[in-house]
Amino acid sequence: MKDPSGAFNRAKLFNVGYNESSKYGDFDCFIFHDVDLIPENDTNLYQCEDQPKHMSPAMSSFNYRIPYSSFVGGVLAMNKTVFQLVNGFSNLYLGWGGEDDDMSVRFKLLEEAKTRMATDGLNSLQYNLVFSNTTKNYVHIMANLYTI
Repeated sequence: MKDPSGAFNRAKLFNVGYNESSKYGDFDCFIFHDVDLIPENDTNLYQCEDQPKHMSPAMSSFNYRIPYSSFVGGVLAMNKTVFQLVNGFSNLYLGWGGEDDDMSVRFKLLEEAKTRMATDGLNSLQYNLVFSNTTKNYVHIMANLYTI
């Protein structure tokens, strides 16, 4: 969903996906995936481990090189315990970019993120569920992020 200014909020949608999917079962693995990425390596298993796993460090758009050492954008897998520990993604990022770097900082527990992640994320998430449609292969969720 876009906010009234027209900016997209990817991170908040990830938090909505986590919240809403939790209504369908006690899932322990969450994979946050850019819609425009296609796996090129079939040995990269879509599963969670004890620590968060960056599943797309080598992308064609970056000539198969990681753009910087803390990059976790594209596809990120993490278990429920870790996602709750870092309080999900920040809800503050409008537009594209920044939210994945913030998540990387949350992982490293740097001072600014450490204080903000206590109050900005899953525990401050506000949205209205517009609809939820369950199919055989997926659940389609539409949420209004800005009208409460």
